[in-house]
Amino acid sequence: MTGLLFFGAFSPALAGEVVVDRADVYGGGAWITCSFPAEEEMVLELPATLDRDSLTVTSRGAEVLRWTVEERPSPGWLPPALGPLRDEVDRARAQVQLLRARSAALRQAAGHLEKALPEAKDGADLEAFVDRAQRKREGLELRLLETADLEKTALAECEALEALLASRRPEVESVLIFSASTRGEGEVVVRGWSSHASWRPLYRLDLAASTGETHWRLDGLLSQRTGLPWRGEVAFHSGTPRNDLDLPELPPLVVDVAVPLRAAKRMEALSSAPSVLLDSYGNERERRESVTDVVLTAETEAPGDGTDVRVELETFSLAGKTDLTLWGDLSPRAWLLWKTDGLDRALLAGQAELFVDGSPTGRTFISERGAGQKLDLPFGQSPLVKVLREEILPRQGSAWTGRGRLERGYRLVLSSSLARAQVVTVRDRLPVSANEKVKVESVEFSTEPTERDEEGRLSWELTLEGGASAEITVRYRLSYPGDGEIVFYGGDRP
Repeated sequence: MTGLLFFGAFSPALAGEVVVDRADVYGGGAWITCSFPAEEEMVLELPATLDRDSLTVTSRGAEVLRWTVEERPSPGWLPPALGPLRDEVDRARAQVQLLRARSAALRQAAGHLEKALPEAKDGADLEAFVDRAQRKREGLELRLLETADLEKTALAECEALEALLASRRPEVESVLIFSASTRGEGEVVVRGWSSHASWRPLYRLDLAASTGETHWRLDGLLSQRTGLPWRGEVAFHSGTPRNDLDLPELPPLVVDVAVPLRAAKRMEALSSAPSVLLDSYGNERERRESVTDVVLTAETEAPGDGTDVRVELETFSLAGKTDLTLWGDLSPRAWLLWKTDGLDRALLAGQAELFVDGSPTGRTFISERGAGQKLDLPFGQSPLVKVLREEILPRQGSAWTGRGRLERGYRLVLSSSLARAQVVTVRDRLPVSANEKVKVESVEFSTEPTERDEEGRLSWELTLEGGASAEITVRYRLSYPGDGEIVFYGGDRP
């Protein structure tokens, strides 16, 4: 008994026979598994989107006696999922050809009309002939214009469909012919790697402002152009298998005396350094965590034509607290922050859509986090709590003015239009010396900061009554060499 399971150019009628029933998808590829009833002699056509050298064959019940894989050219190959779109393209092309033929026929008819000679016996017959010819010509021209408009529209639609088909078809011009001989009843399982698949995590977070609880939904945006439909269990992995795993070598740590740079040159060097880019990779559902991977599993379907499929992977809630934070004059409006001291699960890196009490507030990027780590997320700005920075003139008669001495001061004016009292956090900064000859002296606060670190960052936590305002005053003095010039870095204002 011989069983032939072909698809594509060999036997379109059996295209649906080859279906991926299990996939492990990563940020840059997927391991896919197909199962088939065992036949004494089997021939399968697989797309060359599968890595030929990665194919493995196992069985359930049946015994696989031998198997081979041969690559054959197949120009114009299309996966079964693109069959309906290909039919639309063919219909669109036929419509364009029909309209072009109609236009040609109308132009030919108009040409014949111009060459027609009147068979008139007198002036009246000639006049009647001219009138009929004119009406006929006008009708032909009108139909020609209408047909030209229809042809232009049909051509644009055809080109759009052709571009869509080109964007979805796998970039392969060959197929893999898999042959096997088996004995006994059971299934043959073919597994292989394809780089024509990927996924990325997408979050939706809804913050309940009154309780600080966040409701999370994690989706996987799956895209696969393997040419095979997926229908079954898909495992979404946070990591990606590597082909170049090797232990790193630990070079010796060398120390030397650096050539000192002036502050301006040092800042210039820092500002010209390359910025660091973060690379993120993304029914019954299941989550599994290991030392090297987080796996989320769901039952889903995905065509093999590159169409994005959004799959719900998990939903959960996290407790936390909300905080309105003001950043001096860097941002006049307060930011609504959500904070949690320790996550109860690992979070994958991904884009997040943010909502507060069901209303959208924006988007952010969540970096990768492990269980137990802290997380602070901005949920947007509040126009009802603001801060205004006002410069304070140096005290009259102060000796701290002039060459080599500088006194600065400012006032942070906080205001609230809320109907209730609200705890707010105010953040600001003092200058930090990058040169031992520049000293920050005599710092004064109208209200002592709740926190102050070694890098000059300040933090106040206070309660702002609804409809009220408050002030925080900061003064500081600087001394520096009289023959130098003081320069501030890190913001528009010190």
